[in-house]
Parts: sequence; C-alpha cells; structure tokens
Amino acid sequence: MRLRLRGYSGALGLYVCWEDAQLRFFDPESARYLFMHEEDWQARENEAAGRLAAEACAEEAENRAAQLETEPRRLLGE
Repeated sequence: MRLRLRGYSGALGLYVCWEDAQLRFFDPESARYLFMHEEDWQARENEAAGRLAAEACAEEAENRAAQLETEPRRLLGE
C-alpha cells in the first residue's frame, strides 16, 4: 500500500505532497511538480550534453563546408 498525503501551503503557493516516501512540491499554476535536486541535476546534465553534441555537429558541418569549398579547386589543379 502506497501512502499519499497532500496539503496546500498558502505561504509557498504550492501543494506539499508526500508520495512514494518522497516529499514533493506541486505547483498548481503550471500543473507540474517542481524538480527535486536529483532531477534538476539530471536535467542540467542532459541539457549540457545536448549543447555539446550540437556544438560538435556544427563544427563538423563547418569543416565539411570548408572541405567542399576547396575540393573543386583541388580537382582543377588550382
């Protein structure tokens, strides 16, 4: 049996929830739970990894574009 308790905090403007042995905070305006520390950390890690992958892809595209610019000259012996 899972214990779920919920109460509204006017001071916080959030629902304070005890669910699955974890304290969570629910924002009724966004209809979402606030991130817990571990979830926030994981979201930031995923964002950073995505940014690094995008930068690597852009760098690869720039290198390929530069290569394609010089290829016709190389083939023509210029």
